[in-house]
Amino acid sequence: MIDVQVLILKEKICIVTPDITYLDAFYAPSFREAVVPQVNGYCYLVLDCSHVQYVDSTGLASLIHVFKALSAGGCMALVSMNKNFTTLLEQAMLNQLFPCFDTVDAAVAAWDVS
Repeated sequence: MIDVQVLILKEKICIVTPDITYLDAFYAPSFREAVVPQVNGYCYLVLDCSHVQYVDSTGLASLIHVFKALSAGGCMALVSMNKNFTTLLEQAMLNQLFPCFDTVDAAVAAWDVS
């Protein structure tokens, strides 16, 4: 099982930091099992990817799975991604679905949540 740190801000924003290095076909199921219950029903999710070093297409699919666990109209931002991760998101055009930020604070500030 993957360790996941969770922080809730303003009762609306869920910040999740999974302790996972590879988000690939092998680890994606464990990632989903660990993250989805933590984010289920929240409107806003910041996924801190600072530990993630490698992502493949199955990993990208698991991000979409996590996104679908949010409340209707929910938003998910990705932060602290390495260059390869960012490039893969751009190639798959998922950067249009998931805004990307350098820091958690920048992602939280982008949403006007009071």
